[in-house]
Amino acid sequence: QASVILTVQMWATHELWKGISDCFAIQNGFNPDADQTGEINPRKSFDNFVALYVGAGQTAAPDFYGDMLYANAHAAAGHFDTVDGNGEALVNKDIRQLYQSAQQVLSEDDYCKRDHSIESLWSIANRIVAKMYVPLVQMLIHEMYLESKPRVRMYAVSLIPQLSQCRPSIQRKLKTYLLDREYDPKDFTRIVSLLQQSYDCLGFSCEEVGTYNNDAVAECAGYESNHPMAGFTPKADVRTISKIDLDILAIQGLLKFPSSTNNQMAQLYYQYGRAAVIDQDQHTFDVLSLQKMAKSTYREEYSPYFQEYKDYHNGDSFYANDAIVSAFYADGMQWRNEY
Repeated sequence: QASVILTVQMWATHELWKGISDCFAIQNGFNPDADQTGEINPRKSFDNFVALYVGAGQTAAPDFYGDMLYANAHAAAGHFDTVDGNGEALVNKDIRQLYQSAQQVLSEDDYCKRDHSIESLWSIANRIVAKMYVPLVQMLIHEMYLESKPRVRMYAVSLIPQLSQCRPSIQRKLKTYLLDREYDPKDFTRIVSLLQQSYDCLGFSCEEVGTYNNDAVAECAGYESNHPMAGFTPKADVRTISKIDLDILAIQGLLKFPSSTNNQMAQLYYQYGRAAVIDQDQHTFDVLSLQKMAKSTYREEYSPYFQEYKDYHNGDSFYANDAIVSAFYADGMQWRNEY
């Protein structure tokens, strides 16, 4: 099980990001049909993901027997009663539907040659990864409740580093409780509370995690639309927009690592965003990104000083975007020094 949670989980996630990276290569002129090596193939990358997620031995209803991530999600859902009418884990059902959406994008003519294709795949991949966090949280709570310290550490090693993309103070506390020292059952309630505060950042809800073991751990309440932010109480639901700072945090973290791809992953966060979901339903998933803000026509419409900035930058309306995008590239150091 440790191999599945600590190795297969990460490699399956890698295949999702590789699929998007392959799409970038196609957009920049690479022809996958003429490639004999098969090294760049976004369709295969997404198929590799689902192969790793499900595994060769997975069976369907009613037993859902298997050994891989699909089976682990099924076991986790059983502890939290997050299954559908057929007994399938809701997480597995959602991931299957998202995979099918990715296949639909990849079946279009000139797939990956349009920004819309890459944006769609980026959105789908992020939503899949968010769903994959749910069983990790569920099983971590389950193993803590059972006081199974080796398994607690296994799930903590997989999950806690991912919280670095969220509030640093919470991540540090959970690291102290679960990684820097052996799990102490006395800390159970405190740890669960910190985990629950991270659900929204990781991209899933209290409802998706559910209630553990017949209310042994109750479902958390989530956030009200007027949830205070640093003492400010908004009249409208603006929490989703406020999470744009999480994309900035992610970009800052990614830029600390050497990159041979002009900081491609950081560019994706900038171009398409991840955290600030402003519209979500069965057919729509719209995310506010930093690039959308930098190129918005509202700047010209509502800012009395926009024209002065535009004139200063030789009539370039997108001067801010140009500076940011250039800074991602190795030859854009002059922008980094100036801004």
